[in-house]
Amino acid sequence: MQSGINNSRLENGVRILTKTMPHVRSVSMGVWVSVGARDESASESGLSHMIEHMIFKGTQKRSAFQIAKQFDAIGGHTNAFTSFENTCYHARVMDAHLDTMVDILTDIFLNSAFNEDEIEKERPVIFQEIGMVEDNPEEYVHVLSGQGYWGDNPLGRSILGTREDILKYDSATLRTFFRHFYQPEHIVISVAGTVDHDRIVDLVGPQFEYIKAGRRFDERMTPRGNPLFQLQYRDLEQAHICLGTGGIAITDPRRYAFSLLNTIFGGNMSSRLFQN
Repeated sequence: MQSGINNSRLENGVRILTKTMPHVRSVSMGVWVSVGARDESASESGLSHMIEHMIFKGTQKRSAFQIAKQFDAIGGHTNAFTSFENTCYHARVMDAHLDTMVDILTDIFLNSAFNEDEIEKERPVIFQEIGMVEDNPEEYVHVLSGQGYWGDNPLGRSILGTREDILKYDSATLRTFFRHFYQPEHIVISVAGTVDHDRIVDLVGPQFEYIKAGRRFDERMTPRGNPLFQLQYRDLEQAHICLGTGGIAITDPRRYAFSLLNTIFGGNMSSRLFQN
């Protein structure tokens, strides 16, 4: 293991990783959950992303405004993202504000209220994100490509879900999904910067060790791709082409050559596809 990296596991399965970087004066923290859009059923499409939004909209002791204000007061930065396989909540502050960052990030992750009023306020924000993707052909062509290649598999659906999906979700829906998927063995807390591993464990351990394991959910299976030609017309001066096929695993030693091939084909202005 590399020098400065420490790894601990709580009794319930939550993992804590730290990287000591004594030459910096900042600390970054991420709470990673190995749950994403590919784990959703057809009736749950977009829930992972919606929960990511709602995590910041208030807890039992902090309102959405207080969460934002307290991070701004210490000059901190916080955000989150959802992918097909992971959801991450992260923050960065000066090392002097480590305790405050951990307290807020832990609170919003473990104690989010999923208030109905806040859900109603957040729906238009997600609708806007969906609209932005649909209005951007360069982005939307990848959504169409996924739908065509993966078909009915969750990988073929948009991470954002649809407007119809988002309209039907309420507080109870979000809570049920959260309890089912946000289980301790799927959570990794990572911290890097001017940190001491034992102190981080002391800060986050007592809070995260109370998460109880729930029923196991289905193991991820690699779906079969579907050969398909799909065309959508828009009145534009551009044509956007997305060609998808089977690739290699992210741990495959050939991934470097694969990345180089990708760049040669279409990665920049001198690439084959761009020049033609």
